[in-house]
Amino acid sequence: MAAVELDDFVTSYRDSPALLLAVARAFVAVLDEADVPHDRLCQIESLVEALAAHLGAALAVEERVAPQPPKWLDVASPAHGHVNVSGVLTAFSKGHVTTADSATVVTANNCTLEAEDHYHVRRVSLDCRSLYEDTKAMAAFVRAMHDPSPDNTAQLLARLEGIIGPRRPVGPQQYRHRLPAAVATHTARAAVVAMGTGSTAHTETNYHIRETVVPLAELLLLRPDLIAALAVRRDGDTLAGPLLAALGTVEDPVLLRNARSLPSVGTSVSHSLGGTRVRLASAVMVGYGNTLTATSTVKRGQLGHTNLNRFDRTLAKSSKAQRERAKLHSPQTAPFPRRASMPDDFSRGRGPQPCQPDKGPKRRPRPSGPGPI
Repeated sequence: MAAVELDDFVTSYRDSPALLLAVARAFVAVLDEADVPHDRLCQIESLVEALAAHLGAALAVEERVAPQPPKWLDVASPAHGHVNVSGVLTAFSKGHVTTADSATVVTANNCTLEAEDHYHVRRVSLDCRSLYEDTKAMAAFVRAMHDPSPDNTAQLLARLEGIIGPRRPVGPQQYRHRLPAAVATHTARAAVVAMGTGSTAHTETNYHIRETVVPLAELLLLRPDLIAALAVRRDGDTLAGPLLAALGTVEDPVLLRNARSLPSVGTSVSHSLGGTRVRLASAVMVGYGNTLTATSTVKRGQLGHTNLNRFDRTLAKSSKAQRERAKLHSPQTAPFPRRASMPDDFSRGRGPQPCQPDKGPKRRPRPSGPGPI
């Protein structure tokens, strides 16, 4: 009966060699589960192998080993860190990836990972010390408050740049590297590990920050329009209102950069002949067809100032000193000279005499008395 069925589907699928071979193998599997005697099963298997040889060995090899797309290493650092890449890439590097001390690691294909870093900032404070401890900066601030002209504003901003110093550029926060087709992975000390093909994961890493302190000099550099707004404020209005309102608009990277008790994280990716090692990453993915999305959110707490009262006193003192210097160096109106000190012609009211026309050489008078003997 089995021989008749085998002959029937061979005849039915003669025009489709690949499908014929697949059905033949499935038929052998069915016979294997039906407790067919071993000797008969060996005969049927030999028939299937002969059929595969007839269809061509290349067809069987192509079906067993399907080509795979290239694999990739995707790395994302925390929002307050960056990725440092070191080592030399050579053609002899092994396909081995080791991850350590990372939040989320995915070692599968066709996966989607949404990694979010969530920061809880309890207090955002404004530090005025950076300005009132610099005498020249305070003098430039006073001039800008009395006259917010472009020149005075530019001088103040230049002085603030000198206080803050050059800001280091933000390094890359994601890294992507192509891996060999055959790659082995080793994961150590990870919070979450996903190994299911085609999976979707959403992870959240929480950071709690007690306080982040933004210097007033940096706030004015970030918001140059705030200088003119402070200069034209109404009489009686304090500096606290506009400054705290501007502090609430500071972007998240600035808050994270000035956060206390939050060390800078350098996610490292090191290449060597032994493979690739990844440490201190927010998310790591190894495989093909993967999608990595890294985002961050910052929840702000109370806004406040640490030493604004002292800044007000220093501002008043600097403004008074500048007014006194301006009064001391102001030009004085010289008194008119007394009439007694004038020249005689002016004192007598005659003034300068007009010029007389030239009448030629004057004749000398003839001497009186007898002439020469």
